[in-house]
Amino acid sequence: QFRASDTEISDIYSRLRPAPSLRKEIVRFAARHGVMTRVGLHIRRTDHVKAATTKGRFSSDKFFCDTIDETLREDPNARFFLATDNAKTQQKFLTTYAGKMVAFSEIARIHPLPTMSEEKRTGGNLAFEVKNKNKTQKDNNRVNDEKEKKHQHNATKAIVATAAPDSPGKKKKKSATSSSPRKNNPDAGAPRKNDAGAPRKNGALPLRHTSLKDAVIDVYILALCSRVVGSGESSYSVLAERLSRGAREDMGGDIEAEEAASLASSSSPSTGAAKKSGPSQ
Repeated sequence: QFRASDTEISDIYSRLRPAPSLRKEIVRFAARHGVMTRVGLHIRRTDHVKAATTKGRFSSDKFFCDTIDETLREDPNARFFLATDNAKTQQKFLTTYAGKMVAFSEIARIHPLPTMSEEKRTGGNLAFEVKNKNKTQKDNNRVNDEKEKKHQHNATKAIVATAAPDSPGKKKKKSATSSSPRKNNPDAGAPRKNDAGAPRKNGALPLRHTSLKDAVIDVYILALCSRVVGSGESSYSVLAERLSRGAREDMGGDIEAEEAASLASSSSPSTGAAKKSGPSQ
């Protein structure tokens, strides 16, 4: 059985590149916040907690706090980047280490969490976070309510289709949902609760609190950090480390150039105006 070596695996990951639109956001954020000198923290929560705890590899908040405090004792000027899939975790760490830690985007939980089936159905374009400043929270809630109602309606139709009696004189048609309701409708079954204890109306298993787009941006920003402190039993933490070499080779130069341009611009704010008008002759 073929198994790639660590060197081969590392080489494969070093060739991966983010989409141009995402790359632009990553470079801009990294340059603005000096990400390449920061310590990256990946604190995985939500649906991961039980799996990691079962295997004895759960990384607690205390573990991360101890790591941060120890780093600050060694270097009081140390700064951090936080990537997490949990709103409460983000709020806790950004508040505790205010001025020393940044995150790419604030996680705004204004509606029940997205499920994997919902994200697959919409390509990850769910409005669970407030992204557009021109839209009010009321507008976002309305959009999400409509999505939720449509989702529940479709789930109800599937259940009714499997429970409907056969018409007399007609052969029973095999329903796509009748053989395995769980397989075809992953949201069927007993109600479950999310990590905050709030039950989902449709009984769906909640996943992360972040969008797929932010998850991709976060992992590349982590990869650009000076080092990564990840969560036990998390493939996402491992991915960030494996992407590091390629990410720095690909974006490092652009980040440094943008940092230099920003520094030059801030140090001489009136230069542009002076050159435009010029001295009187």
